[in-house]
Amino acid sequence: MPRFRPTGCGFEQSMQRVQRVEDFRQLLDVISSYVGRKVNPEEVKMDPYGFDPRNRWDTWAVILVDVGPVGFTNACLDPNFSPEQSQFSGLASL
Repeated sequence: MPRFRPTGCGFEQSMQRVQRVEDFRQLLDVISSYVGRKVNPEEVKMDPYGFDPRNRWDTWAVILVDVGPVGFTNACLDPNFSPEQSQFSGLASL
């Protein structure tokens, strides 16, 4: 099952806050709870970030538009993801 870990703290603390998410909608709910407001699907983008040997995740950055990174997942949950729109395109192959 996909997992989400928030930013804003060190790696160890972030891993202690990992939450399982089933789909993009549930990811939006988790992000909403972190930022204190309802987050809409068009406000969230996902980009491949690369392999993280610390947790062995093929990591995806979760980016809140006009805010920046809010966390990471171990799978792409965005049903509208397109490699052509990726800001990290070409940096890491997953």
